[in-house]
Amino acid sequence: MKNPWLIVIGPVLLAGLLYGSSIEHSFAWDDHYLVVNNPSLHSFEHLDEWFIHPWAAGSDSEGGRAQNALYWRPITQLSYAMDWSLGGGSPGVFHGTNVLLHMLCTGLLLFLVGTLWKPMGLPSHMKGRGMLLAGLLFAAHPVHTEAVHLITYRTTLLASAGSLGALLLFRYGKTTWALLPFILGLLSKEECIVTPGLIVLLDWLTRQLPAHWKDWVRKYGAFGGVALLYLVLHSSLTTGAALDFFAGQAGDTTFFTMMKVVALDLKLMFWPWPLTPFYDWTIFPYAHHPFHWEVLVGVCAIGLGAWLAVGNLIRRTTPSPTAGWFLFFLMALIPYSHLVPFFDVAGERFLYLPSIAFCAGLPMAMSAFYDRFPKPLWVGSGIILLIFINLTWMRGPAFKNTRSLLQATQEAFPHSFSAAYELGRAELKAKDFPSAELQFKAAFSSLPLEVAALCAATALIKQEKPGEAKAFLQEVSLDSRGVPRQGIVQVLGQWGGEEPPSSLSCDEGNMLETSP
Repeated sequence: MKNPWLIVIGPVLLAGLLYGSSIEHSFAWDDHYLVVNNPSLHSFEHLDEWFIHPWAAGSDSEGGRAQNALYWRPITQLSYAMDWSLGGGSPGVFHGTNVLLHMLCTGLLLFLVGTLWKPMGLPSHMKGRGMLLAGLLFAAHPVHTEAVHLITYRTTLLASAGSLGALLLFRYGKTTWALLPFILGLLSKEECIVTPGLIVLLDWLTRQLPAHWKDWVRKYGAFGGVALLYLVLHSSLTTGAALDFFAGQAGDTTFFTMMKVVALDLKLMFWPWPLTPFYDWTIFPYAHHPFHWEVLVGVCAIGLGAWLAVGNLIRRTTPSPTAGWFLFFLMALIPYSHLVPFFDVAGERFLYLPSIAFCAGLPMAMSAFYDRFPKPLWVGSGIILLIFINLTWMRGPAFKNTRSLLQATQEAFPHSFSAAYELGRAELKAKDFPSAELQFKAAFSSLPLEVAALCAATALIKQEKPGEAKAFLQEVSLDSRGVPRQGIVQVLGQWGGEEPPSSLSCDEGNMLETSP
């Protein structure tokens, strides 16, 4: 290819065009407590603290600080402070930075594919087309909408840019320089820790693994040392997760549910719809036994990955490009495997880095059949690309603000507890108490948590209906097994006459807009 920059322009411009409208969006979802209500990010006065305290340590939200005490992301905080200084807190500047980062990642991926094409033994006359298609798929894939649209998830963009930059520089033989983006990625989000493993995997796929262990140390030792030092620093500066999606669940439930997650991740690569910013227990219930088709798909996927890796190592052969990218996909998912507990079970943002495998692997798989079936392959890939562009464009307006995002989630997942509960809190802040009551009751119907029932009672009291509030709490004071719900029973025990107890309240949160 004489001028690869001509191939780069199309995908990078597509990435910018698809997400450019987000500059007009507001802060949404976790952006409020992590950025807007985090005074430590509104200047550079706390620069040193970002490097010695956990992520979100400066937030006004006590719950937010506790939930994020597991993470250490100083470079992301530095980027937020830069945006705040440039725009005076304008969300448009933050969104613009996210769009630029996605454009950067698109370009890096495209060049990475170019460096791998010939070493993987693929037909040289397909290299330009393969690079172009890989870049277009990455620019438009709908699973990227959450990471690009939500300022909070810039962490994913920065970590992926760091990993892609390190992979690309390493492929160009700039081993020492490759350490810089790797370090910056690590200090942006924990998922970048898989980069050394991805480097080794790509060397395996291109038949460039060292023959002697001393050469392994020379080639990869610096990356291993940086990763080890990072893990030591990270563990010393953070604490465990305050919230765990699998809290109270047995180990087999965690395993079976995570196998469901693998099946979901694979499905979202090929058909990324519907999507949601939070897979709660109503959208993604636990799997308590292996007899779910999603669990079986996940187990087969992990088994296939293990067979490909171990089988080729035993035979001392190199996996095919398709098999290699499948291993890349599984390896990039390791940080989200719940080996270290955290609050989310799944998320489309978790697929930003793993999606490289799909976007790069599909053109490589097509190249083997292009000479025999050129028209069907390009028509098929064109249709896939158009579907992805349409889905990404359609989802963009949902991220305008938190309310629109929750409403879109509720439309796609009518029984979502999180969407109903958070919308209820938004309506409560907006003083639309009848709507708040309906949302809280819908949340309780989806997942009978005490907090939703108490909030529904609070909304009734705000409507000057204390009798109805008390009757509702009495009605739901026992669970389906007849066991008393202690929080509700305690409130009812404090209820004297017609006056509700002062202990009855609803946390309105601090990440939602008050305007309708």
